Formats: sequence, structure tokens, C-alpha cells
Amino acid sequence: MTCIEPDIIKITYTISIYTAAQMKKEAGKRGTAKNTFLQLESTEPWDTVKAQLLVKIDGILKPTTIDFDDYTFSFSVPRVHTKPTELTNEDSYKFMVERASKGKDPTVNLTIEPKPQSKKHRHEDDSDKENNTDSSSDSDSDGGKKKKKKKQQKDGKKKKLDPKDLPGNAAVSREIGALWEKWMCNAAGCENKGLHCYINPVDGAHFALGHDHFRIWASAIQQGPDRATQTRPPLHHKFDAVNAARPGGEEASQTSLLQRRAAAQKALAALPTSPNIHIHVPDMSKLFQPAAAAAAATPLAPAAAPLAPALPIIQTISDNPLLVPAHAAAQPAIPLNEFALCFEFSDNIRNTLQGEGFTSSNQLRLISLQELRDMGLKHGEIAVLQEAAGIH
Repeated sequence: MTCIEPDIIKITYTISIYTAAQMKKEAGKRGTAKNTFLQLESTEPWDTVKAQLLVKIDGILKPTTIDFDDYTFSFSVPRVHTKPTELTNEDSYKFMVERASKGKDPTVNLTIEPKPQSKKHRHEDDSDKENNTDSSSDSDSDGGKKKKKKKQQKDGKKKKLDPKDLPGNAAVSREIGALWEKWMCNAAGCENKGLHCYINPVDGAHFALGHDHFRIWASAIQQGPDRATQTRPPLHHKFDAVNAARPGGEEASQTSLLQRRAAAQKALAALPTSPNIHIHVPDMSKLFQPAAAAAAATPLAPAAAPLAPALPIIQTISDNPLLVPAHAAAQPAIPLNEFALCFEFSDNIRNTLQGEGFTSSNQLRLISLQELRDMGLKHGEIAVLQEAAGIH
């Protein structure tokens, strides 16, 4: 199987990573950096490159939390661009790729250094000291009480958790790193050599893996071995070519569980509503009366009006205070990461929900539309959540 186009350039990144303890020392006394390497296509998007660099940092330094902005990245290209230049955004990344592509053997030397964390805290401490100095001349005890109350209110504010610091996201990032290491393609005959391929254990065919594949795979592994393992990809449409026939003749479904459930619910909703059937028992006391008398005594009932077709219940943003109607049947809980992937939530929706502490799809039943607006979600984003919650 052809994994990539043969004319795409592969760039080798030789990476040197310094620890925070080394950065506290003078430049000549820091010692040797920890070295690793990475091979990527020249067409890889900037976000993917950042994610892979963070995985390398996590594998060597193992920080408690990891953020691209906590590190300084500088690059040089041998014999082409020898002056170290900072790698900070997509424009500098494109410039680096363009410089590296000029060489016969595209290579980039990349140095990663942790930024000092004390400057920000020192600035905050200096600001507090200036505020204390300015207010020390105020000898009025009432003023001192007000200042103390303000400080307590400031300290008592709940800090909003960064989605990147959530334990679930950190675990997924580490799982992605493990998958990258396991499925590095070293086959001599594969044009994707040096990148990543899933090798089918049945026929040995190579299936090219990208960042989306690893993200979905790692999230599924976090849900347990019944969903996926490091050697068995999840049942997701991006892996249909792999899951078409598993070892032992097991036929794998080519649609995800959520997709099948959504199709079943749509089919159920399309069925016609059954009419109500009423059975009337006649008055037995008139059973033995003459037919003429019974006919005269029994008034004719008016003709029953035809049953009106049942109208579907439509929930809109303006007429229902809850995201999910209160009468809707409860569905099995799905972890928020997997739920967001299956319904293709935007980064803003996923990060907003995770930042507010949501971890499961069923928790969305308890939130109102007004609360979603208060979180800063737009009407279109709320509509996406309504559609996903209605199908689920």
C-alpha cells in the first residue's frame, strides 16, 4: 500500500532538551542536553508539529503540566541557516521548513529550553508590595479592614482550570506518545519509513497514521481494553480500512457505536404514531328490550372527530430552559473527550466544557441553555450541543 506521495520531503529534527535545573546555571556550566530525534513530513501542519514536540518533552522531562508557551524553541539548519532563530509560530515554522528543504539531506537542529517560572511570580509579588506600600500611609483602621477584605475576596476567587492541565488530557497525551513510539515505521520498502504506519497483522499491509488517528486511538484506549489497545485500533470510521477484517475472521463494524445508536433512534422516530383505541361496553339493562324501544331510548352519539396526527416535539433555544428535555430517556454515559470527537465539537466547545469540570455526556442533561450562554458559547455552538445531545 502506498502510504504517502513520493515527492514529499522528510525532515529530520535533531532535538536537544535542557532541564529547568540546567537553565539555572551559567551557560558554560549547564552540561550536556538530553538528545532525541524526530522525522516529519514537510507538509505537516504547525499544530501537529507542536503536539509531537510536546510529546518528546513529556517523555524526557516528565513535567507535571505541559504547555508549549513554557519553553523556548530555537532552530538552525546546517550549512544553510546557521544562526539560531526562535521557533514561535506558524510563520517561523514555514521559514524553518523552507530553509531545511534547500539542503540535500533536510536536517534541523532544534534546542528546547524551559522558561524560568519565577519571573511572573516575582512580578506579582512586586505588584503586591507596591500596593501595600501605597496603602501603608492610610492609618485609618476602617481602611485597613477594607483592604484586608479585598485581599480575602481576591484570594478566594476560584481559579479556572486550564483544559491542558486536566488529568484526562495529560493521560491522552502520554498515550499518544506511546503509540508514536510503537508504530514508528522502519520498513525498508515503505515510502513512509521514518514516520508512522499501522501494519496489518493479517497481510502485512501498511496503513499511514496521522495526528487525528493517534488522538482518536489514545482516547479510546483510556476507556478500557474493550474499546482499543496499543495493538488493536478502535472501531471508528477513520480506521475502517484497518477494521474491515480482523484476525480470525471477526468482522468489525465500520460505523461507531454512537453512529449506530443515532441511526436506530432516527429510524424509531420515523415510525408512525399508533392511534388510541377505545372499547365501549353497551348498557346491559337494555339488552332484552324490543329493538324499536331500544333504538328510541338510545340517542345517537355524535360522530367522533378524526384523530389529529401527533406532532413532533421540537426543542428550540428560546422555549426550553434545559439543553436536553426533562422527559428525554437517559442514555449510557460517554466520556466527554470521546463524545466531542464523535460529534466533531470545536475546540472552543470542548475546552469550555472541560474547563467547567464536565467529564461525561450525561452531565449535559443537568445544564440549562442560559448557563451555556453565560459560559460564553455562541448560539451556533449551543445548537451543535443540542443536536449531539438529542442524537445521543
